[in-house]
Amino acid sequence: MAHGYMSSGMLPNQYKRLCANAGIGQISDVNLKKSMILYGEVVAEQARASMQDAMDEEIGDQPGRTLSIVTDARHAQRRNSYRSDIMALGQNNHKVLAYAPVTKEEQRSSQKHEMYGTTKLYQQFDELGVQIADHAHDRNHTINKFIKDRPPYADGTRTSNSNDTWHATKSIAKKFRKVASGARRNQGVTWHPQLADKGAAVKTHFYWSMAGCGGSEQALQQSLLNIVDHYKNQHDNCNAASRCRTDPNYRPRKLILQDQRAVEMLRSFIQKQDVYRHPSDYVLCRDTLYVESFNNACLQYLDKRIFFRTLNYGLRMNLAILDWNEHVDRPATSRSNRVSVANPRQNNGGKRVLSAKTNNFLRDLLLTFLQRVRTAGGLPDLPQGRRRNADVQEDGDRLSDSSDYSSSDEEE
Repeated sequence: MAHGYMSSGMLPNQYKRLCANAGIGQISDVNLKKSMILYGEVVAEQARASMQDAMDEEIGDQPGRTLSIVTDARHAQRRNSYRSDIMALGQNNHKVLAYAPVTKEEQRSSQKHEMYGTTKLYQQFDELGVQIADHAHDRNHTINKFIKDRPPYADGTRTSNSNDTWHATKSIAKKFRKVASGARRNQGVTWHPQLADKGAAVKTHFYWSMAGCGGSEQALQQSLLNIVDHYKNQHDNCNAASRCRTDPNYRPRKLILQDQRAVEMLRSFIQKQDVYRHPSDYVLCRDTLYVESFNNACLQYLDKRIFFRTLNYGLRMNLAILDWNEHVDRPATSRSNRVSVANPRQNNGGKRVLSAKTNNFLRDLLLTFLQRVRTAGGLPDLPQGRRRNADVQEDGDRLSDSSDYSSSDEEE
């Protein structure tokens, strides 16, 4: 029962209602506290082993113990978070390799937690003798500077800095509306009607330019500037495999740029974007999709509306890591396709239907937990600070896990 409650991500009041409504007995408050202490140790050990295995898998046969990571900060609360976790996932196997928890005891400002945690991550990797070949993250300028200012490794190599492509392009279509529409008195001054149909298409061009530049900053910038020539119906510099070069019957579907003012406005718009101004950060076309997905998967264990204390928070985070590392990139059983005639740009090949989770890590946790109890001849004694009885609050676990049987009465 204790294993089922602690591994499920249930909240204390949910456990109480389940037992009361089902007419089954509850584990005593003292035994639940003792179980959580021992169970937390078991989960932490399993999580460390899982991250070490993931790191060895990510390194593989690469010489010099080199790997590439993608990081992001996960805040425990939506505003002014007391805790943050900076997660590092492998760019190849997409598993959690390491993470750095940060609290306001270490760094008072929540906005600086990501930088503080990133520094801790690099300290961990340096202690393990692991070199970071490429570091992808959201466009955090402080982290950009930190990576670029890091000294080279002993073999002369440096960590390359990559920024997420989605964050760089997500607002392009919105920004483009300023040059594609406006008041009639400003026509030809701040906007031009020949640009009215190109917002979403320009955003797509940015993605294709980053994906096809081959790691060259010059090629990326030239590909972006070629957007202007493409809409002028001049395709000499377009990709050789693109339809505008291969199809002799190709006819542009967008308005052809014929006014020089429209050409200048489009070129100026492109040159103002971060992708053009900082091409070195986007030539590898990295994204933070998986680390964002991990942050979303954590919500089944760590609800942002709940303030968990240290032991309970660490237990739930380690469970999330074990769950993710076992099930990420599991095979799909089928694929569902939905075709939109009204918006064909949303037809992206369908959605994969993933196979059911195996949850083998839960079996390992249960067996290890029971073995520890048998070996010790029972549950461990509570620390001195935990022997006092916690005050039971009405719906108190909405703000904390401070019910009398959760670990919330921990001394901080």
